[in-house]
Amino acid sequence: MKRIALLTPYAPPVPGGISTFVSGLSDALRQRGNDVSILAGEGGESKGASNLGIRRAYVLQALRRLRDVRPDIIHCHSHWYCLAAGVRYLRDNPNARIVFSFHTTSIPVLKSRFVRLLNKAQIITFVSAAQLSELRAALRLGGDLRVLRPATRLIAVDDVEARKWASREGLDGAFPVLVFVGPLEYPSKVAGVIDLVTAFRDVRRAYPEARLLIVGDGSLRHRVVEAASDLGNSVKVTGFVDDPRIAMARADLYCHISGQEGLPTALLEAMSLGLCAIGSRTGGIPEVLDASNGVLVGFEPKEIGRTICDLLEDSERRERLAEAARTTIERWYTWETRMPQVADIYGMAG
Repeated sequence: MKRIALLTPYAPPVPGGISTFVSGLSDALRQRGNDVSILAGEGGESKGASNLGIRRAYVLQALRRLRDVRPDIIHCHSHWYCLAAGVRYLRDNPNARIVFSFHTTSIPVLKSRFVRLLNKAQIITFVSAAQLSELRAALRLGGDLRVLRPATRLIAVDDVEARKWASREGLDGAFPVLVFVGPLEYPSKVAGVIDLVTAFRDVRRAYPEARLLIVGDGSLRHRVVEAASDLGNSVKVTGFVDDPRIAMARADLYCHISGQEGLPTALLEAMSLGLCAIGSRTGGIPEVLDASNGVLVGFEPKEIGRTICDLLEDSERRERLAEAARTTIERWYTWETRMPQVADIYGMAG
């Protein structure tokens, strides 16, 4: 049994890929008998370790908690200040092991300071090989760099709840229902969502009862709403929902069209539900999705719309790809299959 601290900017009930990753990882570690503490900047599960703030406030509060917990392993996620707290703790506890995981492919303004912190981590992980390659070059990283892809839980959706949710969203009788799930924060990510909205115009001409759900929120939500302003109630930005699988369960196609990705957890969740998925050729998406279990597309709305319509016209192909998508997740993207790699990264293997 090891004492493990997960330092994260976000934890449930805050939505998003980082929260989902940390939640799944912590559950899997605890199931194997480890003592896990989550120290979250926003969200969290226990008094004294949740809503610790950001930047310097987080560093100071997380450091106090680390001194109480005295972890053997500190796994820092995504933001510099999570790593800074771990590095501060390391000064008086040099035998602790520090791992840092990138989630988004973005570079902080104070790059040189961030790199100095990264150099204190024993291992740095990335959610995709594409992300590793991009950030290694941009930050000139050396040392032990590894790919640690996200994983997901295999959870059945309550059909009754899914039908109720779909009815509240006005989806009764709609076909096809297209769904995207993700934060509306990064300009290049949102540009992809707007490409999907543009492509949806061609879909709607062929399928007048079509609906597009954008499940997510963020500071750039208004751009998506503006892009869809002439499409009436056929496009809806729902905001975040507690369980995105409820929205996905009504989808005829899951469409992860984005210009910036590490490896989206939402795509893995959709595939785990046995949905036929299309995704952009960006980031780590082509590392999980290919012609055998889904469809990759470029960024031209005409191509996206044509691909969607081709899939809608071929139900047998959709079903075949959907089944293959679920098999991909079962074999390679559950936390059970991911834990041997995690144990090796933590120095717990063998």
